[in-house]
Amino acid sequence: MIALILFLCAGLLFTITRTRALDLRLRGGIASAGSLALLLYFSYTWMGSENHIWTWQMDWLPQVGIQLALRADGLSALFALIVLGIGTVIFAYTGVYLKGARRSGHMLSLLLLFELAMLGVVLSDDVITLFICWELTSVISFLLISADYEKPSARFAGRHALLITGIGGLCLMGGLLIAAATFDTWKISEMQQAAALAGGLPTKAWVLILLGALTKSAIFPFHSWLPLAMAAPTPVSAYLHSATMVKAGVFLLLRLFPVLVLHAWWAPTLLTLGTITLLYAGYRALRVSDLKQVLAWTTIAALGTIVVALGTGTTAGVIAALVFIIVHALYKSSLFMLAGAIDKLTGTRELDSLAGLRRYMPFGALAGLLAGLSMAGIPPFVGFVGKELIYQAQLEAPGVSILIPVLAILGNALALVAAVLVGIEPFRNRKIEKERRHTTSTKVALLSIFALIPALFSLLFGLLSNILIAPILSDTMRHSFALSEDVQLGLWHGFNTALILSIITVAGGAALAAWRIRKADSWLSPSWTPKDGAAWLFETLPTFATFVIRPFKRASIVGWIGSTVIMVYVILVGTNIHAGLQMPALSLQDFDSFQTLVLFLVLIGMAITIAARHPLTAIGGMGFIGSALAVWFLHRGAPDVGATQLLVEALSLLVLAWAWLRVTNTYKPNVLPPSLRRQHYTSRIFISLAMGGGLTAILLLGGPWTPPTELGLDMIQRTQPEAFGLNVVNVILVDFRLFDTLGESAAIALAGLAALMLLSPGVVKNKKPALPATPVAQTAIVIGYMLLVLSLPVFYRGHNEPGGGFLGGLVASLGLIMIGIISIQDNSVRLSSLARKLIVIGVLCTSLSVIPSLLADKPLWTAIWFTVPVPLLGDIPLGTPVLFDLGVYLAVMGFGAATYAALRRAESDGTFDFRMKKTGLPAATRFLQNTSEPTATQSSEGGS
Repeated sequence: MIALILFLCAGLLFTITRTRALDLRLRGGIASAGSLALLLYFSYTWMGSENHIWTWQMDWLPQVGIQLALRADGLSALFALIVLGIGTVIFAYTGVYLKGARRSGHMLSLLLLFELAMLGVVLSDDVITLFICWELTSVISFLLISADYEKPSARFAGRHALLITGIGGLCLMGGLLIAAATFDTWKISEMQQAAALAGGLPTKAWVLILLGALTKSAIFPFHSWLPLAMAAPTPVSAYLHSATMVKAGVFLLLRLFPVLVLHAWWAPTLLTLGTITLLYAGYRALRVSDLKQVLAWTTIAALGTIVVALGTGTTAGVIAALVFIIVHALYKSSLFMLAGAIDKLTGTRELDSLAGLRRYMPFGALAGLLAGLSMAGIPPFVGFVGKELIYQAQLEAPGVSILIPVLAILGNALALVAAVLVGIEPFRNRKIEKERRHTTSTKVALLSIFALIPALFSLLFGLLSNILIAPILSDTMRHSFALSEDVQLGLWHGFNTALILSIITVAGGAALAAWRIRKADSWLSPSWTPKDGAAWLFETLPTFATFVIRPFKRASIVGWIGSTVIMVYVILVGTNIHAGLQMPALSLQDFDSFQTLVLFLVLIGMAITIAARHPLTAIGGMGFIGSALAVWFLHRGAPDVGATQLLVEALSLLVLAWAWLRVTNTYKPNVLPPSLRRQHYTSRIFISLAMGGGLTAILLLGGPWTPPTELGLDMIQRTQPEAFGLNVVNVILVDFRLFDTLGESAAIALAGLAALMLLSPGVVKNKKPALPATPVAQTAIVIGYMLLVLSLPVFYRGHNEPGGGFLGGLVASLGLIMIGIISIQDNSVRLSSLARKLIVIGVLCTSLSVIPSLLADKPLWTAIWFTVPVPLLGDIPLGTPVLFDLGVYLAVMGFGAATYAALRRAESDGTFDFRMKKTGLPAATRFLQNTSEPTATQSSEGGS
C-alpha cells in the first residue's frame, strides 16, 4: 500500500510539473484532490486500526536494527490531519494564485513534496527516518523561499533560513544519536517507554534536541529567519509558515515530551524563551506595515505561546498546546491567503494604503472578520477555547510564577491588536492618503473563498469543540502520553480566573488597538523599529572562517604565533580523539624503498607548490603531489582508488589551468624585498610543516589496533554469489555500502546544481563566432569524443574489474570539458542544459533503483538480479546495482559539465572577467587554434 501511495504521488508530481497543456488551476485542483484523497484514506486507515494506533515498517538496515518505521497514534494523526487538511485548500489556492507566474508548476510540485516530507516527520517512528524527513523540509523550504532567486532579497532569505534550520538539524542529529545509544533503540515509541526507567536523557542530548526544535519553530533567539521568509510567494507562507514547517519544532517537543520533560531545565528554559518570544514578536508585529510581515511576527508570537504552555510540564499544558496548534493553523492560513488576495486586488500589502475593501471583497471581508476574531480569542471561536486553556494551564502549573500569566495577558493583547490590523482595518471605510478604485475579478473572489474556508472551520470548531476536537485529544493523551483522562472542551467553564484574564486581555487589547490606529505614524517610524541582532549574528557566522585563517595568511610573527597555538591545540585534541577511537598507529616496518621514492616525490611537489611565484607553477606542483599519491595507491594494491585519484587530478588540472589562462592579463609576480620574501616563504614552510607534523604526531601516538578481518573476508566471499561481481570494491559501493555512495552522489549532484545557480545567473547574449579549427584542435576534440566513448566500458566493467560509475563519470567529464575548451564558440548554454539533465536523470536512476526491493517486500535497496540472454555473449546478469551505478555515472558526468559550463557562462555574462586584454581570444584557445589576433574587421563584425 505504501508503494501504491508513492506511485500515486509520483503521478501527481509528473502531472503538475510536466503536463503544461493543463491549466495551472486544473493542476492545482488535481493536487488538492490528491491531498483530500490521502486525507480520507489516512483517516479511514487510522480510525480502523486497533486502539487507533496504525503502524507500518520495513527493514532498512536490519543488522543494526534500523527500520523505515511509521506510526500513527493520536498525536501523529492530529498533525497529519492538519498537514493534509490545510494542504487540500492551499493547493487549490496555489493553482489560482500562481496562474501565469514563472515556474508555477515547479512551485506546486515543491509544495506537494513538502507535504509528503512533513507527513514523514509526523509519522516517523524511527529516528533516522525522522531526521531524513526533517532535513527534507528544510531543503524544500529553502527552494520555496528563494523561488524568485533573481532578487537578492529572496536569495538572502533562503540562505538565512537554511543556515539556521540547517544548524538546528545538525544539532538534532547529534541529540537523536545520543538518545538512541542511551535507550538502546532507534524507535521513538520505545524511547518514550524507556525514559521513565532510564531517568531521562543526558544533558548534552537534551540540549541538542531542544536546539533542533527551537530553530525549526523560530523561537528566540532563532526567530530571525521567519520574517525574512516572507520573500516567498504567499501560498508558501500560508502553508509552510503557518500550519506545517514552523509546527515541526513544537511537534518534536510534544513527541519527545515524556523523554524531555524529566530534565530539570525543562520548565525554566521553555518558560523563559517562550515568554520572551511572545512579547518581543508581539511588539515587532505592531512596528511593521506589510501584511505578511505582521502575520510572520504574530506567528512567532503564537509559537512562543505554545512553548510556554509546554514549559508548564503538565497535562493541562499539553492539551492547551495541542488546541492552540489547531487554532493557529486555521486562522493564520486564512489570513495569509487573504493577504495574497488583497495583494492581487490592490497591488500592495501596506496597511496604510488599504481601506474600504469590503465592497470589492465581500468574501474576503467575512474571512478577515472570522479569522481575526479567532486570533483575538473572542467567543464563540476556537481561538477563545485555546486562550482559556492556555491561561488555565499557566495558573494551575506548580512552581510557575504568577508573572507568566501576567506577561501572557500582554502578549495576547498585542495579538488582538494585530488581529484588528490585518483582519478588520483593510476592509473598514476610513480615510487614507490615496483613495483607489479597484476592479473585482473572479480570481480575487476565488482566492477570498479559499481564505474563508479555514476561517469557517474556526467558528465550527469553536461551537462544536467537544464533539470534533475533544475525542482526538483524548485519544492523543491516551496513546501518546499514557494518560487515561478524557478531554473536555467547551466555551463555558464557569466564571473563573481564566475568564477574568480573558476579559482583561480583550479590554486591554481593544484600548491598545485604538491607540495603535490613532498613532500609526509614530508606531511605524523607522527610528523606533529595533534592529534584529539575531539576524546579524547568524549572517556573520560565515565570515568567522576568514577571521580564523587570517593569522595564517600574514607573513609576520603574529601568523607564526597564531598558527603554532592552533596547531598545538589540534594535535592535543586529535591525539585524545585518536586514542579514544582506538585507531591504528603509524607503522614504519613496511616502509620499503618504493614508498620512500613516492614520499620523496611528494616532498618535491610540496616544495614546488610552496615556493611557486606563479599560480600555474603551484597548480602543477599540486598535480605532481596528487599523481605521486595515486602511484602509491596503485602500488599498495588499490587500483580503483589510484585510478580515481589520477582522474580527479587530471580533471582539476584541466579546469584550473584553463581558468587561469583565461584570467585578465594583469598578473605580475609578487616582487618583495629580500627580508619580506624570506618571511613570506618561511611562513608558508612553517605552516606546512606544522600541519604535516601535527598529523604525523597524531598517527605515531596511536594505540595498537588490529582491524577486524572477518568483515572483509565475509564481503569477499559474498561478492560473487550474491552480487554477481568480482570487484569487491565496486560491489561494496553499489550494494553492501550503497547508502554511503547514495549520499556522495547526492552531494555531487547538489554541488553541480549549485555551481549552475551561483556562478551563472545571467543569460549569455553575445556569442563568439566560430573560427576554423587547426589540426591540433581537431585532434583534441577527437580525443574528447574518444574519452566519452571510453567512459562507457569503464562504467560497465566496474562490477568485475577496476572501473564503475564514478570512474566512468570522471572520464566522461574529461571528454566533455576538453570538447568545451577547444570549441571557440560559446556553448555554455547547451552544456548547462545537458548538465542539468544528466544530474536529474542520474538522481532518478539512483532513486528508482529502490522500487524493485519495495515491490518484492524486501529491505530497502536489496539487490534484485536477473539475467538477459544476448546472442553470441550468453546470459548477462543485470540488476538494480547496475541501475544505481548508472545514476552515479550520470551524476558525476553532469557535475563535471556543470562546473565547466558555469565558469564559461560566468565569463560570458560578466560575472567573472576571464578575458585577455591584449587579444580578443583566450590564451588557451590561441595556443590550440594557432591563430593570430583578430583584425579590426573581425572585431567589428562579430565582437571579440
